Amino acid sequence: MATITFNDEIYDESYATFEQKMNEALEKEQDLTIYICTNGGEFCLSQNMTDIINNYPYYVEVIFSGWVFSAGMYIMTNLDYTLVDVNLTEATEGMVHLADMPLSMRGFKDKDSYSSFAKKNGNIINECYLKNIKRFLTEKEMKVVNSGKEVYLNHDRMAQIIETLTKEAEEKLMGEFADE
Repeated sequence: MATITFNDEIYDESYATFEQKMNEALEKEQDLTIYICTNGGEFCLSQNMTDIINNYPYYVEVIFSGWVFSAGMYIMTNLDYTLVDVNLTEATEGMVHLADMPLSMRGFKDKDSYSSFAKKNGNIINECYLKNIKRFLTEKEMKVVNSGKEVYLNHDRMAQIIETLTKEAEEKLMGEFADE
């Protein structure tokens, strides 16, 4: 069993280190425990991290610890709970807000050109980011998020989210088992 600790903002260098550690464990055919504590980071890289974890062919347990902010919440709510065991430590808190894509990554020179694009096409980044998270937020909390502010989730709310996703995964597996 190998352990990977990701305690950083999700950006190019930290993602590359995470990917390298995942590949090393894969080469050794090791089961994994992954600790994640992050104050957020680049949304696109959080999607990649989620895919790497979900597609790892051996046993994986992900333990969220401390801060699970922004892009970290995306990872937590988009892991495949039928494949990955997910837990959190006692002092874990979450934070959700609208995703902010660096303009240079979208090919825009200023906020006005991105705002114009987003109004015409919808904010694709936030639709994807909030797809699973928003079902765990109250209507009032979604209004706060949509106004551009942050919503913080205490440990009990985080545990509730994981419990719900785990139960849904178990029901999905039981349904697949019954269909056989």
